[in-house]
Amino acid sequence: MVVVLFVLHAGGHYGQHVHELLKYWTRERLPGTLHVVISPALWASYPEVQAFAGEAKVHIHIEEESGNISSPVRSGINHIRSANRWIRRLSPTHFVFLFLDHIQPFSRFLRLPAGGMFSGILFRPSLHFDAIGAPARTLNEKASRFRRRANLRLLVGDTRLSTIFSLDPYAVGAINALSPRREVCVALPEPLGLLDISESPALLRRVKPWRKTLLLFGALDMRKGLVVLLDAIEGLPQTAQKRLTLILAGKLVDERLRTRVQQALDHPHLQVLFEDRFLDETEIQPLIEAVDLNVLPYVGHLGSSGVLVRAAHAGKPVIASDYGVVGTHVNRHGLGRTVDTNTPGALTEAIGQWLEHPETLPYDAVAAAHFAEANTGEAFARTLFNRL
Repeated sequence: MVVVLFVLHAGGHYGQHVHELLKYWTRERLPGTLHVVISPALWASYPEVQAFAGEAKVHIHIEEESGNISSPVRSGINHIRSANRWIRRLSPTHFVFLFLDHIQPFSRFLRLPAGGMFSGILFRPSLHFDAIGAPARTLNEKASRFRRRANLRLLVGDTRLSTIFSLDPYAVGAINALSPRREVCVALPEPLGLLDISESPALLRRVKPWRKTLLLFGALDMRKGLVVLLDAIEGLPQTAQKRLTLILAGKLVDERLRTRVQQALDHPHLQVLFEDRFLDETEIQPLIEAVDLNVLPYVGHLGSSGVLVRAAHAGKPVIASDYGVVGTHVNRHGLGRTVDTNTPGALTEAIGQWLEHPETLPYDAVAAAHFAEANTGEAFARTLFNRL
């Protein structure tokens, strides 16, 4: 068997996925040859991936074609054009797109060898969002979901398609309903690989002992809910603000919000700690484990978040948006409390109640532990390779 893993994008999700798949392939000594086609940016950013370059029956190739194109149509065409070059060169028995979303309407242009199959990871299915309480709010959004459903039908109708791996488990039934003769879609666990690090985060040494810590992690912008969170905390009584430390851990990617963040840093009662950079993998989990509460006040975010899995592994509750997959995960797995994050009022109330009565936060430690155990790097890789 000749397997090709293919991704033109760079960034945290993609590098982590490649790393977990390489670890599993080499550790389990799976039969066949593995080719990994990645971008120069991913190669340069992940020494963990580079470390596998000398492994037997593992070949890592660099593709200069860019996947970071704003137009989904142009991105899909670029992916297909590049994929076909590597198919001609490597003659795979199975070709795996680690980002399938933009490929959907173009899969029929893949020039696979006779008997060759393809699979891929679907990040953002949308045909089931009404069922999980995330209806389309605008005509543009309704039109976008209609196009995605049509594209998905085209993809499912391709007889060379082996498996759609959905990072959204709630989409599996709806996708399989498009293909009543075979199970074409399976849920793919979130690939969290934990490092054994016992050192306490240096950032927390600046926290006064009487303050509770609240963490917002990730690339910070409007969508992440940064402004809603700052407004919500501004609405707390001064006595509550004096008992709270807000940790902003992640690069501020929207410079328009710089002034707003500085205002928070200058707040007379609230302590704000700001790490304006992308954290190293060795820093993330210890920080999530050390804080009292993780907050995910995402605005209009339909997908999931790795922070949920990390917080569940740490045994720490969350307050999160009630929208999309994040809200559904929190409610179904007892991970904490969900609120409407379109305005700050509900978030203010939730944080205030947590400060005064933390025992009232609806956190189910047993259910959260099960959720964490189901989402590991090994489970992610095993699920994918077992379907090839």
